[in-house]
Amino acid sequence: MSKPLSKTQPKTATEDASAVEERLPEPIPATDKPAESDDAGKFVDRAGAIWAKVQGAKDKAREVWLCDALVVMGLVRSHNSEEWCLWIRFKDPDGVQHEEHVSYEELTLEPRKAIARLARSGLKFNPRREAQELFCEYLRTVKTKKRWRSAFRVGWCERSYVFADDSITRKDDPVVYVGPDRADFRTKCAGTLAEWTTQVAQRCRGNSRLIILTCAAFASVLLKWLDEENAGFHLVGRTSDGKTTALIVAGSAWGGGHPMGFVRSWRTTENGCELFAIQHCDGLLVLDELAQIDPKHAATVVYTLLNGQAKNRMASDLRRMGADSWRVIVISSGEITLGEHMDSGGARIRGGQSVRMLDIPADAGKGMGVFEELHGTPTPADFAREISAAARRCYGTPIRQFLKLLLPDLDAKVGWCREWIEWFMSQLPAGLGSETARAARRFALLAAAGELATSFGITGWDEHEANDAARRCFDDWLSNRGTTGSSDDAAAVAQVMAFIEAHGASRFQSEDDRDSVSPRIIHNRAGFVRTNFKTRELEYLFLAETFRNEVCKGFDSQLALRALKERGLLRIQESGRLTVKRSVENMAKNQGYYAVVLDIE
Repeated sequence: MSKPLSKTQPKTATEDASAVEERLPEPIPATDKPAESDDAGKFVDRAGAIWAKVQGAKDKAREVWLCDALVVMGLVRSHNSEEWCLWIRFKDPDGVQHEEHVSYEELTLEPRKAIARLARSGLKFNPRREAQELFCEYLRTVKTKKRWRSAFRVGWCERSYVFADDSITRKDDPVVYVGPDRADFRTKCAGTLAEWTTQVAQRCRGNSRLIILTCAAFASVLLKWLDEENAGFHLVGRTSDGKTTALIVAGSAWGGGHPMGFVRSWRTTENGCELFAIQHCDGLLVLDELAQIDPKHAATVVYTLLNGQAKNRMASDLRRMGADSWRVIVISSGEITLGEHMDSGGARIRGGQSVRMLDIPADAGKGMGVFEELHGTPTPADFAREISAAARRCYGTPIRQFLKLLLPDLDAKVGWCREWIEWFMSQLPAGLGSETARAARRFALLAAAGELATSFGITGWDEHEANDAARRCFDDWLSNRGTTGSSDDAAAVAQVMAFIEAHGASRFQSEDDRDSVSPRIIHNRAGFVRTNFKTRELEYLFLAETFRNEVCKGFDSQLALRALKERGLLRIQESGRLTVKRSVENMAKNQGYYAVVLDIE
């Protein structure tokens, strides 16, 4: 595919980057002092600890040890200037650095709870009540000029991007995460961007599956600005063909530090998947091995993840709590498709579900599973081990660099991505159905995000390499799907054809049977069949109630009839009516039937 002449690469220069900074958790220098306290100098920092000067007996001053060293980094408040907190940093007895946020509300109403939370993180306190009251007084009166905006969830906070442990934020109005469970996030960094580009991204070249899943990592932060829907991509194929390796590679663009890198397990509940989605809001969620989730819950979990909305729940005082929402791209793997997994639990996949979680064949057609290019490695297994190990060593830096280069002149770069998406769509074959076009737009999003990351110098890929990989995977998805129209339509037609194949001789009464000396007795009759040898056609006349309630069970019968009509399989006598009138012996005169016509081979 050639590049459209009107398209120009987005700027990669960072002339406006001075307005953006990456706020990282820096270590505490040995010379750090706590923020200024009250004017009387009641609280002091001495020998790596906080002390309070108090008046003793006979007006003799004494000092009380309150706690080990801590640094009050500044004040944090919400965007409407409420929920004020102190941002505190300290080290536990092992020297591990911790960050906590203690609200003024908590210090006023539940001071002992605030102290207990800090103690749980390893801050050593004086256990005496007097000392703990003085400590809370110290926090309530401490003075600091530094300010941050608070974010209670990760993802976009206006035009800042918040991680659990750092943020890409504006210098004039920085944002910091104050939500719970910071340790449960895997958005950590290791290695340098150059190492990730060389050892991971460039080894994805020539491998369409590795490229598009990596593109999904960058696309996830664009959903908000492009007004695109949540999307899922499910890599499906036999075991030991590199599916999990592909997930580890893609996840390394976001983070790692776990034995499986950024990859989580499908083994979860509906409530568990909501937690995953919130923790990965405006980001990438990587789930391995679909078979680990109960097939009865699979459809609900997929809908929950990709609809982007949690359940409304009641609070303990019977007030309705607001439901959480999120934007996310899910990449997944499994030996079976979502539809096959649901079938095993007695459910049927619908068209809406099939285009939410797109099944991409893991086999790239080169006899090496997901791999197409081994870059000189002897075997696919060796290549999988090497690139997987590199992805576990180097992770987290690519998405941060992408965000730092995205934020300056954000609107122009988002506009550029929109142009690329529309251009990708314009290159597709004409006549795609609405479901297929909707799926194609998801691949177009991956193409645009990958090309943008390439223009930023993050991937080391050639121009159009991400686009070509996205088109290749879309074509494979479309070929595997088997239709450019609605999958529900195709499934309904297939169910009607399967009914005829299974019951054509046993439940349809033939004209030949009626003319014979001893006609066959048809039990549980579904209709009649006529043979026209001149036109070489079989006309199956379905009884209306049987067709609606049995043949089309699980589908809207009108949908099935329209789909049959579109494929030239339904005979129509009158415009606007889907039945034909036939005179059949021992049946009501000119009764209406649904007439499905098949060619005689």
